[in-house]
Amino acid sequence: MTDVTLGKDQVNPVAGFYLSPTTLLKAKCLPDAQSSPALPSTPLALAQALKAAGKTASYIASQMKSTFNATASQVGSALKAAGFSANQIASAVRSAFNNSESKVAEGLKAAGYALNDIAGVLKNNLDLTRQQAETALPDFPYHCRIT
Repeated sequence: MTDVTLGKDQVNPVAGFYLSPTTLLKAKCLPDAQSSPALPSTPLALAQALKAAGKTASYIASQMKSTFNATASQVGSALKAAGFSANQIASAVRSAFNNSESKVAEGLKAAGYALNDIAGVLKNNLDLTRQQAETALPDFPYHCRIT
């Protein structure tokens, strides 16, 4: 039996096979470029691909944050473009950004939702009090009254 140690990207012999008995102790198979699908290169592309694969908005938000270091604004915009609702986006952003209501408001604003819609989601769907919802909205360039 012959022991052969191969370095990175080496094939020995050049033909790539052995005529003598060989024991393979450890192997790592890497797909070639043609058989391996390209990873999405933007948060939006990732959101669309994962939604098409049936993943939830919360899962997609965490993947966008960890893969691209995406902001709440980027996550909100990408999730809306991928077809998720305001409630789904709010829940996903809240989960990905450690229960931050202000990040939820930021993500929904970036997704193009009106302030009254954002306030409604914060108050009704995330079970925030009126005061908590208003606290999440202080930096917005407009003001609304949450009832």
